[in-house]
Amino acid sequence: MIARLVRSNILTITGTALGATAGYLYYHYVGCLSGACPITSSPVMSTLWGAVMGALLLGMFKRDGCRTAQNSPKSLFGDQIERYNPKNIKR
Repeated sequence: MIARLVRSNILTITGTALGATAGYLYYHYVGCLSGACPITSSPVMSTLWGAVMGALLLGMFKRDGCRTAQNSPKSLFGDQIERYNPKNIKR
């Protein structure tokens, strides 16, 4: 069950890890020495911000799954698709 969860969310997990690493590296090499920057002045905030951004960025590319008969447009709208299909209009 856990392996299935990890497999289905591998892009989000990878994005979180890469983002957290990038956030910490940004803090370490660029950072904000004065403390006036709320995100980059703290390693924790910078790492968390990077993790969230990485998860959101790579999470966008997650597939929704395959189309089955239960979630196809024809099963949702019935014969209305065939009725309003321009190819079926008789002229």
